[in-house]
Amino acid sequence: MLLFQQGWRGAFDELVHRFKDSIVQFVYHLVRDGNLAQDIAQETLIAVYRSRETYQPVGLVRTWILAIARNQVYTHLRSRERHPDHFAPGGDDDPILEGLVGDSPVPSEKASMAEQLERVRSAIDELPHIYREIVYLRVFKELSYREIGDLLKVGESTLRTRMEFSLKYLRQKMKSRQ
Repeated sequence: MLLFQQGWRGAFDELVHRFKDSIVQFVYHLVRDGNLAQDIAQETLIAVYRSRETYQPVGLVRTWILAIARNQVYTHLRSRERHPDHFAPGGDDDPILEGLVGDSPVPSEKASMAEQLERVRSAIDELPHIYREIVYLRVFKELSYREIGDLLKVGESTLRTRMEFSLKYLRQKMKSRQ
């Protein structure tokens, strides 16, 4: 990021290469629409480009970029609330989560894994947004509590408490679905 601030043209390409997939996955988790996630990811990268001068190397670049992505999502959602007729509901398949199922040599195993993944995803989707976001960042993006706290502007102890609540909730939901 510092090289990008200093004007090295290849640095932005490297940032895009390094973070684009993470941005799309993070945004997809929030909006649940693949096409919309791609669009917001593009808007995020444009915002990163425009904000390069304001970047301060205090935390991780990834945290800064994901915070911009989160802000882009919320800007989009506010816009959709103001102009609901301009947005059609999303609803494509789940290509990001499909990659988690992996390749299984036996089709029945793959179907079973897909079913289990769908149950987990459904249970996570039922979490209130503040908990769902923490679970996603901690489990799927493997961010530390400190990084999540920086991103969400929440203390680590609050995050740990919310994560504990989320995991208890998910365990109960998964038990009741078996």
